[in-house]
Amino acid sequence: TGSVTDANSSPYGKFAFTRDTELSGLSFLIKNASLFSIDSLVTQITGSGTKIINTDFRNEATVALTPDIIVSGDFEDIGNISGSGKITLNGSSTVGKAAQTFIPSASSTYTEIVINKATTDSVTFDSSVNLSASKITITKNGTTTFSGAVTISNFSDAADAGNINFNAGGTITSATIFNTTGDVTFSGTNALDF
Repeated sequence: TGSVTDANSSPYGKFAFTRDTELSGLSFLIKNASLFSIDSLVTQITGSGTKIINTDFRNEATVALTPDIIVSGDFEDIGNISGSGKITLNGSSTVGKAAQTFIPSASSTYTEIVINKATTDSVTFDSSVNLSASKITITKNGTTTFSGAVTISNFSDAADAGNINFNAGGTITSATIFNTTGDVTFSGTNALDF
C-alpha cells in the first residue's frame, strides 16, 4: 500500500512482481525503467487514482485491474486482464514511445482502451492475437493499425484520431460513425461487420 516510484535516471532498471501481489494505494508511478513486468499467478492493481507507467508494460499474470492505467511504452499481455480499469496509451517522443505496440491476450476482454497521443505518433495492435474490447476510443493519434481481427462493442474516434487501419476484419457491435479527418482503411481477407 502506498506509492511505488522509480525516479532513477538509469534506463536499465526493471520492476518485476513475481509472487502473488496486490499493488494498491493512492499512487504509482514507474518512470525511467526499461520494463514494468507482472508475472505472478494472481495480482490485483487497486486503489484510487490513475496509475502511470512511463515504460514498457508486460503482463503474464491473471490481473484484476480496477483503477485506470496510463502506459507510455509498449503493452504486452500474455496473461489475463479483467476488471473495470481503463488502459490509456499516450507515449510520445519525450515520454515512453511515440510508436507504441499493443500485444493483446486471447484471454482478456479489455474494458476500455483509449489512445491519446500526438498526431505524428502511432499505435499498432499486434496480429498474433485478435483484440477483444468493450470500448475503444481514439481521441488523438497519427495512425492506429489493428493488425489482427477485432471484436469491439463500442468504437469512437475524434477528428484528430488520424488514420485508422483495420487489416484483418472483425466486428464492431454498435453503430459507428468515423469522425477522423484521416483515412479509414479496411483490408485483408475478412470483412468488418457493423
